[in-house]
Amino acid sequence: MTKPLFFQAEITLARYLRLLIQINYPANKMRFVSRLLVCFLLMVSVQASASVLYTWQMTKPSATIHRSWGSLLITDAAFRDGGASYSVRTSCNQDPCSFSDPSSPILRFEFGANERPYGLYIDPIAGHGLMETWADTTFEISFSITGRRITDLSLYLWNWDTNMLMENGNIITLSSDWPGCYMHCAGGSGFFKEVNIPEPATLPLVGLALVGLVFQLRRRPQRNHPLMTHVIR
Repeated sequence: MTKPLFFQAEITLARYLRLLIQINYPANKMRFVSRLLVCFLLMVSVQASASVLYTWQMTKPSATIHRSWGSLLITDAAFRDGGASYSVRTSCNQDPCSFSDPSSPILRFEFGANERPYGLYIDPIAGHGLMETWADTTFEISFSITGRRITDLSLYLWNWDTNMLMENGNIITLSSDWPGCYMHCAGGSGFFKEVNIPEPATLPLVGLALVGLVFQLRRRPQRNHPLMTHVIR
């Protein structure tokens, strides 16, 4: 399962900051400066790949759907526009597909019911979840954003293992080959709610502060502890 670029950049940035602390400065000044530059570029990429995450909040179960979970990750542009409408139809017999749509306002869509960790995973940019061996895969979604909620959600998915239809937060049908909703589930309702995460613009500031701290630690002369000095003498 491929993580969104937003999270990949954060993880890589943390790794490089850890490596910076391990460098002996100024003995390896060039290595320190090069990795400092990499950290800066990663901070820029984190800001550029800003996204907004929503998680599924189930409000009403049904006879066949006792519990459900999911997430919807959209671009910052879709958030600013107050919603989006997206449709993709492709033919593919492998996962991930060679298909890729970098302009997709949907970065990730996940949904499951009854039995974790089984469920569907759609990533139009990486081509995940768009495989269909007998016909074309269809993924259609449209929604508005009201406050911190996704509203007027309309979703249809047909791929190799799942058929799902949702209207205004109501699950009309959810049939799949994975446990939990094998063959057919229906009913149940809920909504997607925005998750509280740090503002993208604050991440570079935090990163720069950490880099500055690392730089000061590298410049600080090492001093022997008084007790250690006494023992050595």
